[in-house]
Amino acid sequence: MNKNLKEIVLPIETKPAIVSRNIHAIHLSIIQKCDEQGINYVYNNYIQLMFKTESDGHITFDYIFPNYKNLSTFRTCSIDKPTFTINSINIKDFIIRGLICKKYIITSVDEYFIPNRLAYKHHHFGHDILLYGYHAKNNIFNVIGYTDSGHYFPSTIDCDEFIIAYLNSYGNKSIDLIETVSYYHHKIEKELIAASLEDYINSSNKSRLFDKSKWLEEKETYGIATIENIKSYLDDVANEKINFDKRVIYTLMEHKRLMYERYEHLVKNNITYEDESIKNELSENYRQACIAFSYYLKYLVSKDISSLNKISEILDMIKDSEIEVIPKFIQLMREEVN
Repeated sequence: MNKNLKEIVLPIETKPAIVSRNIHAIHLSIIQKCDEQGINYVYNNYIQLMFKTESDGHITFDYIFPNYKNLSTFRTCSIDKPTFTINSINIKDFIIRGLICKKYIITSVDEYFIPNRLAYKHHHFGHDILLYGYHAKNNIFNVIGYTDSGHYFPSTIDCDEFIIAYLNSYGNKSIDLIETVSYYHHKIEKELIAASLEDYINSSNKSRLFDKSKWLEEKETYGIATIENIKSYLDDVANEKINFDKRVIYTLMEHKRLMYERYEHLVKNNITYEDESIKNELSENYRQACIAFSYYLKYLVSKDISSLNKISEILDMIKDSEIEVIPKFIQLMREEVN
């Protein structure tokens, strides 16, 4: 170990395009900072949605996305807890050496031991975290994740506390070292976007044909059909059968923002033609989704069922709009730009 090392901080994007779920945010924090064209990766993906009812009654509403470990952008290697133990590897030194080699650290920790987290010293909660820096003088690591304010934000943690948080995480979790490939840059893939939009509007999931590692699960719904699932979910919330998960409406709002921003990005970069009616529809859908999120916040305070009814009405409006505008968007994508 270099005794003269004072600090090392790898570059990260603190405001990635997606923050609805940790797995997306931490990987996009790397992609969007280390590749000047990283936003193209966002717009090529994160179109298809999935709604799944878990066996315990909880639900998952999320994007269908590639396996991050298989991305061309990354070179990834992993070491699990037993390997550290059997080989008497000093985990702190291992992490610092990884940072010196410009490798980001992604692993799972018990946030009971992570300051500035809701679970800190309150309850045990396993969660992935991104570690990107080290300061020798203060013996701290730089990490980023969801703070106790609920925002995705950078913070620091004592190195020894971090090791305790890792060792107490559930199971034999590995430490992943992520190295970015400097020569690889993401380009917009028009046909991929158009095909994903088709999958979305047809509520199908053809991507599974190319990913045999994922088995077809029961009670999974894809694409625009997920809107009806959300409405049923809201009924369950109203009848106090399930708690309201912020990520449901936030993901919806984020998805509509990305739909609009994707169109703007394609037009700005002369990848597709401008169409004012498509722009206005996508913009309005995002605005309506923001209103739906404000009704979610109102419900949290008042528990007024009428707020849930308003969200359902907005969902119907967005669905009717997308049934009209998405096929037009697909057609626009497939026109050659002179």
